[in-house]
Amino acid sequence: MAKMNTSHRYIFDAAPATLFRGRQLATITATGNSDVVTLDQVLGYWTDTNELADETLAVVINVESFDVSDADETYVLTLEAGPVGFGSAVTIGTITVAATGQHVILVDVPTLKLQGVTLAALRVKATLGGTTPILGYSAFMTQIKA
Repeated sequence: MAKMNTSHRYIFDAAPATLFRGRQLATITATGNSDVVTLDQVLGYWTDTNELADETLAVVINVESFDVSDADETYVLTLEAGPVGFGSAVTIGTITVAATGQHVILVDVPTLKLQGVTLAALRVKATLGGTTPILGYSAFMTQIKA
């Protein structure tokens, strides 16, 4: 069987329990948060005692388009963890968008537990700046691919 050439290592997952932002959504023009993935609803990530299993999760962000027509636009995507209502949030990883393509932020659950991070939900925060920022992206959570 032939191997297909692709710049995307992870296949898009549109399952509602793992989806931060769908591919069909319109581009964004202002700072805002994605949908929240509540980890207790994601099958296989919680133990019988409602404790997050010690594993590494991948949050995949596909940047489809962004505008740089005025040369002052900026785009920063931040993965945040926190309690379900996000009364507080901790930054897990940050991507400064400089090109289209697939970006991955790894969530190392054991390390976060040791730091005392409340990890009940995840979201992607998009911070846009400049004259005419326009960003098209999708994001989802998946298992690590070897």
